[in-house]
Amino acid sequence: MIDDELEVIALINQERASRGLVELQFDRELTRCARGASRHSLEHGNFQGHVNPEGDDFTGRMNLNGIDSESSAENISYGAFTPLSVYQGWRNSPGHNANMFYECFLRIGVGKHQNVWTANFAR
Repeated sequence: MIDDELEVIALINQERASRGLVELQFDRELTRCARGASRHSLEHGNFQGHVNPEGDDFTGRMNLNGIDSESSAENISYGAFTPLSVYQGWRNSPGHNANMFYECFLRIGVGKHQNVWTANFAR
């Protein structure tokens, strides 16, 4: 695990705790999926959305990695260089902010490749 990835999880969990929400548990498979998505985005220049050039969205990528994506979400970021800056960017985005603090999510995986970040959330 990369320290930066764990720091993002810690920042999210600190705020979840202050809201009375359960801590998100680190999930190795979600992390592997998130790292792959970040690497793929950088290699293919796909920074505009949650669907890659091959037409796969994050639920499809999760399913391909054996992750039940019935209740899941994805946050992405391009250009943030520190865990705090990516976290603050997600806090300032209504959709990304909602994903981090959705009470039904129990697991998280964060993947960083250079300055491309992905967080995957699941029940």
